[in-house]
Amino acid sequence: KARGWPSRAKPKSAKVLSGMPLPLTLGEILPLHSIFPSGRSTRASLIVLALPPSTKIGKLAPMYRRLGSALGEFLESQAFGAAVIVSADLAQTHWANTTFGANPNAKDFDCACGRWATTLDDGIFSVQESVVDSIKSSGWLGLPFLHGALATTAGGSQWHGALLSKPCAPTYYGMMVATFDRDDRMF
Repeated sequence: KARGWPSRAKPKSAKVLSGMPLPLTLGEILPLHSIFPSGRSTRASLIVLALPPSTKIGKLAPMYRRLGSALGEFLESQAFGAAVIVSADLAQTHWANTTFGANPNAKDFDCACGRWATTLDDGIFSVQESVVDSIKSSGWLGLPFLHGALATTAGGSQWHGALLSKPCAPTYYGMMVATFDRDDRMF
């Protein structure tokens, strides 16, 4: 067992609204492990949205922005605070010796994700939509989803993004860590 690895790293199941089991993958388990370290209890409610794999991710971005907007409208209408955490692999084509091979656009794609996180300029997505499928970013749809939620919950305020870890590719796929805050809220 790797040091710091979640003790329940094997995919488990969660119940969805219909009551049918939904398998959780490491994409959901690792962020949840970071929020709820073992030995710490919480009374928080969770909604896990697993993005389905698709070979036409770029074409789905507008729909995911609308889905994020719907979530934002729901959260804005509630009396409780909420945190939205998006786990999204960036380009998965940084290394040549993987199933996908290398793509020269991978680094620029990841850097554009970082620019979006600091500027919240959704025009960046228009450029990315044309290359996202070729650079194999399986989790990128989480960013348009989050953008929709942020835009809907802005009210009269501005959201501000900050990179805690700039886009980088320590393995074959890119990753970054960003936070978004508005006045006294963290999102």
